[in-house]
Amino acid sequence: MIVGEALQLGDLKLARVLAGEGGLYRKIKAAEVMEVPDINEWLTEGILIISTFYSVKDNPEAQISMFRKLIEVNGAGLVVKIGRYVHTLPETMLRLADEHNMPIIAIPVEVSFVGLLTILFETKFKEAQSVEAQLLEAVYKLGEARGLHHFLEGLGELTGENVLLESEEKQLIAYANNRVTAERQSFIFFSQPAKQTRFDKRQVRLVFKKAEAGLRCSVVIGVPHEKEHVWTSVLKKAATFLEEQIRFLLRKRLYQVNKRADEEKAWMTELIDKNAVPDHSSIRMLIDKTSYFGFLAMRRVAGAPVEKEPISALFLHQLYKKLDRYFPNAALFCKDGNVCILYTFTRDQGRAETISSIGRMLKELEEEMDVSFQIGVSLAYDAIALAKQAYLEARTALEESGETQKICLYEQMGFERIMTKLKNDDDVQAFAENTLKSLESADRYAGEALLHTLEVFLRENGNHSKTAEKLFVHRRTLKYRLEKIEERLMVDLNDSEVRFLLYFVLKMRK
Repeated sequence: MIVGEALQLGDLKLARVLAGEGGLYRKIKAAEVMEVPDINEWLTEGILIISTFYSVKDNPEAQISMFRKLIEVNGAGLVVKIGRYVHTLPETMLRLADEHNMPIIAIPVEVSFVGLLTILFETKFKEAQSVEAQLLEAVYKLGEARGLHHFLEGLGELTGENVLLESEEKQLIAYANNRVTAERQSFIFFSQPAKQTRFDKRQVRLVFKKAEAGLRCSVVIGVPHEKEHVWTSVLKKAATFLEEQIRFLLRKRLYQVNKRADEEKAWMTELIDKNAVPDHSSIRMLIDKTSYFGFLAMRRVAGAPVEKEPISALFLHQLYKKLDRYFPNAALFCKDGNVCILYTFTRDQGRAETISSIGRMLKELEEEMDVSFQIGVSLAYDAIALAKQAYLEARTALEESGETQKICLYEQMGFERIMTKLKNDDDVQAFAENTLKSLESADRYAGEALLHTLEVFLRENGNHSKTAEKLFVHRRTLKYRLEKIEERLMVDLNDSEVRFLLYFVLKMRK
């Protein structure tokens, strides 16, 4: 409702505009009767002040000061009873009203303030009901959205504010709009809000949780722009619908991602473990001899965790988008906390070009998600029978990569390349297993402690002081453990050849 429309209601029809007639277009957000000396702190945007000026009847400067503040906060106007306590207003006020299009309206002495407020409140209530009904209808129409992103974008357009979909840990999963607030300054997937900031109400937060019965979602009501009261009511009434719709769209996305991941895991496991040739587009390309293939092994080394469901499926969703762009025939499966990817590339694509594509894909993933990765890359092959070999090469390259090395190529490995090839030898595997059996057959906890002690001891080249320091144990404890190892394995750890052999066996075991 604007000021000009209000003057057509009830006793306001008896009012006359003294100055500022150019401001009759101003919207009335609230109306208040003010009769205290200092009302400046109560003035807000869009407020219509109704007063007799009793408290400042003998102080023209205070009247002017109050009116300046009303202009400053972008109020709706001033309604004054002329003739009760003041008979004229300062010329400065009238001039300011015309300059800033801030209406000054005079009402007769006999007009009741209660009557004015009643008619204004009734009109505002009916207006809000009408707006609320329209907004509710618009919110429910969002149910036609094709996917989660379109749904959030639609809600963002309606409210004009950020719409955030977060996990219980406040990891950002999806959003519409990206206006920076004190709380949410980053709009990277899986990022979290700035620490030690309170919840910014000028946004709508949708929080999904992993419950025992599956996904559930709760709506945290924000207070968008000038329609804050109406929108709060609308979002509360539509909360159940929003929760159900978000849950449905999340389930839909998670189902699609998990279905693809399960299918690919099944046939890749068959390919690696049984050397079978499943019916898949990547494999068909290889059979047609049009491509080479290789394996990538990828792990998270820093940033937000992505292993926990359903975040893991949403992470795979982002990864699939990148793979479909850079390696359209790629397939993946997750094992031991790593993501293993079979990718193909054409024969005219060189090794350097392929690694460059992997690097660009990795960079984009890290820029779009609050996560840092390392990747191990196998050699390139054109024979399906070597799939397991490629897989092991990628795993080895990843496991032996340095802490700062983002992409580790198998051809850069030395001793590890020989180790990986030997792992496929049945005699070597049997030898490694039998050598350590006497340690592993002991009490499980004690056995693991002895194996770990042996591994650190060998890695520190038989140095007792450094080994005790790495293990955080006393030298006497270390001495006791080493004697146990020598006793059970029937070896002398002072012998350099024995230490080399055991180091080799432990590597085989890993």
